[in-house]
Amino acid sequence: MRDEALMDYRQLKILAFTAEDLINHLDLLMLSGSMSGYMKQVLIARVNGELPAYTPGAVQRPRDIELFRVQQALYLIVTSPEFDVQK
Repeated sequence: MRDEALMDYRQLKILAFTAEDLINHLDLLMLSGSMSGYMKQVLIARVNGELPAYTPGAVQRPRDIELFRVQQALYLIVTSPEFDVQK
């Protein structure tokens, strides 16, 4: 038995092939469709952007590009002021 919680990113990784699809889905899922146009543009640009030469703790570029894109988008959303605001 494991003592850790694991995230299942399979569905999101399928959407990660197209940044717009991923961000629109996360907007509905996490922000109930209230994400601003500016935030969408920033997230899409980041998800479509160049990958870093390395990730912390890794020796080389991330092998699973779709997973990296999903993780980047999720991190940026949950740390954004738009996600933090309670309505």
